Amino acid sequence: KNTGLNTAAYDNTTSANWPTIGVVDPAGFNPLDASGYNLAGKMTNGTQDINDHEWALGVNLAIPTHFTDRADEQFKVGLNARLREKTGDTASYSIAVGSAVGDAASIPLTAAINGGPVSYYKGNYTIPALASAGYLRDYYQQNIALQSAADPIAIALSTVNDKEDVYAAYGQYQFGYGPLGIIAGLRIEQTQATYAAFKQDSTGVSCPADQVCPVSTNRSYTNFFPTAQARYEFSPDLIGRLAISSTIARPGFEQITATSVIDSNGNVTTGNPNLKPTTATGLDIAIENYLAHGGIASLGFFVKDIKDYIVTDSVPLGGQVSGGNLGIAKLFSFTNGAPAHVYGFEVAFVKKFKDDLPGALGGLGVAANWTWVDSWYEVPVLDSNGNSTLSRVSILPSTSRNTANAELLYEMYGLNLSLGAYYTSRNIFSTGPSAATDVWTQDRVSLDFGSQYKVTDQVSAYFNLKNLTNTALKFTEGEGENRVIQREMYGLTVQAGINIKF
Repeated sequence: KNTGLNTAAYDNTTSANWPTIGVVDPAGFNPLDASGYNLAGKMTNGTQDINDHEWALGVNLAIPTHFTDRADEQFKVGLNARLREKTGDTASYSIAVGSAVGDAASIPLTAAINGGPVSYYKGNYTIPALASAGYLRDYYQQNIALQSAADPIAIALSTVNDKEDVYAAYGQYQFGYGPLGIIAGLRIEQTQATYAAFKQDSTGVSCPADQVCPVSTNRSYTNFFPTAQARYEFSPDLIGRLAISSTIARPGFEQITATSVIDSNGNVTTGNPNLKPTTATGLDIAIENYLAHGGIASLGFFVKDIKDYIVTDSVPLGGQVSGGNLGIAKLFSFTNGAPAHVYGFEVAFVKKFKDDLPGALGGLGVAANWTWVDSWYEVPVLDSNGNSTLSRVSILPSTSRNTANAELLYEMYGLNLSLGAYYTSRNIFSTGPSAATDVWTQDRVSLDFGSQYKVTDQVSAYFNLKNLTNTALKFTEGEGENRVIQREMYGLTVQAGINIKF
């Protein structure tokens, strides 16, 4: 820490893409001067033990029947079971560093320095020199005698023991008449789950005050999933499809566990054992025209009604800080939202020019697809009087309104080349108490190159370049781009190698 800094100012107006923090008081203060920093507080060392096991068993039976004129007519039944268990805990040990009697001596950064100041993101951000990991590890070892015992309460609060068993049975009949093919069936799933952990209640309501006690949530529910699919062959190359389906998406263990996890930035993520699974009923209609050499032109429409959509909530920790801005660290949790509705369309086109262009140009091809989605649901928000009301949100979290891909292809003489661009529009990452504190993922465009050369039938070589544009994954607070809270850049990925088939 550095005790010389009194006031800093956040500037996101000079450049919204590269917001900065400048020193206001004291004038001339240099935050990059390593001599102004000392490690005071504590050093921590931790262990984490997580085990996730899943067992699956299934048996299926197909019985050919002859009630219609379809050669593939059959009746199928099956039984399946999926048994999953996750256990884990975390232990943390610390050494007090400071000036109190019994503490390890405070470490000046100049003693542990490793090189000079470090710049990130094309030189837009610079931080002081980093401390050597080896130096800090040796320092911790030298003062191991001062290490505190692991906090039994913290260990208990991080302990997780979740079990989720799913048993399913289904029946399906596949039949048809002439150009019409139909598949209809019903799947029944029963879920039996136990989510166990420990909690601490300072009020003493659910367990003795300032103590931990075991908590366990048992869940048992049964779902029915009818489905029907129809396929109509207008001609050998023109196919129409219609499907009515029902699906389920159970909460992930990280969403439903009763434990809490704190990341390196101080953000706290806690699960919600009372989450319900998300279920959906959908209608899909598509027309597909198959072209020569593996080409296709297709158009599809879809509608989905979603019940108990799982929403990520975020609440700033620590309330207001200096200047009236909300704190950076947040509490993330999960809840079931109101019914959600989704509709949209998707188009795809793949064309090979083998029959249209002469010679080597016949290896050229193009591929493109575009999906447009409109969606909405309602979430509780606080009005100016602090009362909770329902507000209609025009897009589901993690759902982009537009996604598109476009590729330039080449395939001839054993050589396969592709240059592809991918676009996804902005979407909500998590919702806050108001629209101003919603976290958004901003739109992205990325470019990839892939190649493969077939040397023989058994040997091929490949060379790939991913993320040529080094597009940033950018998160903002609020819908606009002027309050960037996180930016991730992954650079260029180069892959090269040889595949051998035996």
